[in-house]
Amino acid sequence: MNKYTILLADDDEDDRLFFREGMKAAGIGTDLLTEVANGAEVLSFLEASEVMPDLIILDQNMPLMTGEETLEHIKSHRKYHHIPVAIYSTSDFQNGYAQFMSKGALSVSVKPLNMAGYKALVTSMLSQISQ
Repeated sequence: MNKYTILLADDDEDDRLFFREGMKAAGIGTDLLTEVANGAEVLSFLEASEVMPDLIILDQNMPLMTGEETLEHIKSHRKYHHIPVAIYSTSDFQNGYAQFMSKGALSVSVKPLNMAGYKALVTSMLSQISQ
């Protein structure tokens, strides 16, 4: 699998840990992962960074800016709109899946319940950007 730089925004420290462990389980180096706690930090990171991430992963339920609000900002900015953005959450997306996809999300997922699920989620997200 190619090396990708990932920006992960999730206010839950445990979920960020599970995501890192899922990357390790999938054979992906965590040195390529930048973590922030909310959408405002995503936008600050993008503004300050010279090298854009290959993938941004947003938790939907974050303080300051939700994943959806952050997605809208990213997709409306000419410097960032090309970056693939995946949304995930502990909430079920039954009614919101199409809404996120219409706003430019690469994928919409429910957070896994175990390490095998995180490994599969990471692998799936990265396979979508390598196509």
